[in-house]
Amino acid sequence: MALSFTRPKIKHIFAKITKVWWLYFALTAVVLVGFYMFLLQEISSSVKRTQNYRDDQKNLQRDIADINTYFERLIYEATLVNQRIDKNNIRRDKIYDLLELIPDKITLHFIEINETTLTLKGVTPSKEFFYFALQDPLKANFGRSNVSFYALSNGWYEFISISHTPVVQGKESN
Repeated sequence: MALSFTRPKIKHIFAKITKVWWLYFALTAVVLVGFYMFLLQEISSSVKRTQNYRDDQKNLQRDIADINTYFERLIYEATLVNQRIDKNNIRRDKIYDLLELIPDKITLHFIEINETTLTLKGVTPSKEFFYFALQDPLKANFGRSNVSFYALSNGWYEFISISHTPVVQGKESN
């Protein structure tokens, strides 16, 4: 005997819509956990990259300091080379001027140039010619010049001339 005109339906604890919502909640939780794990992985790799960049930056700064030190050394050496070139050019010009100063009648056998002295040995036709042609310009350039003559059998004179440059308070003149 049935008291109802409808057939009995099975009643579930959770309705179909609730099950769908629970599925969406679970799916959302899985997506959020996956996104959280992805973010954790990206943060850790970002921290590693940052540490690598910092290490690279330290290495580059050290390399820059080394290059700057090397560059300063090169500048110092280039300055020394240029100073030496300038001194050598000055000395070359002075030697050229000295050789231009010597008249054709005087023959030199020996020239010695030190920091403060010039020694010349050679042959001259007469003492007077040597004094007027060479000794006076040597005195003008060097400040003090002494000469010794030795008579040769042909009437000419062998001479040794030593000229000194005065040293000013420990500095040598070029």
